[in-house]
Amino acid sequence: MPALTVARGTIEAATAHIRVLAEQLRLTNRQLAAAERQLDRLCKELAEPVADDENSKVAGQRVEQDDVTILSSLCGAAPVTRQSGKSRMVLRRRACNRRLSNALFNWARVAIQHDATSRAKYAALRARGHGHCPRPPHSWRSSAQRRLCHA
Repeated sequence: MPALTVARGTIEAATAHIRVLAEQLRLTNRQLAAAERQLDRLCKELAEPVADDENSKVAGQRVEQDDVTILSSLCGAAPVTRQSGKSRMVLRRRACNRRLSNALFNWARVAIQHDATSRAKYAALRARGHGHCPRPPHSWRSSAQRRLCHA
């Protein structure tokens, strides 16, 4: 097969582009390694027990509440209020991790099927007119929030 003929400067341009891409890959790898180290450090900090004093119960509850808020936002179970003038709507958070959202959805679905308290709360919400569809209206979001708060 004959050699490929290219315009003058094509090889140099391609080589320069490959060098730029290689440097971007190196930077991405360094950033991923730094993020992984930071994540490990944060996980170790979260695993440490809270100091045992009179304020530890209050501090522990606050940290736990913050964790639930953050996790519900990441999962898409946190309510998002959109309002303008006289109209007000509460929707689900769409900027979320799909895997966490699916995991929480399935967790809430199974809880509704097998847990009497969750089933009763879900039935009460449905009776009040809240919807059920695969991606969370209020009835699903409520069940998911309860799962997160009591986990």
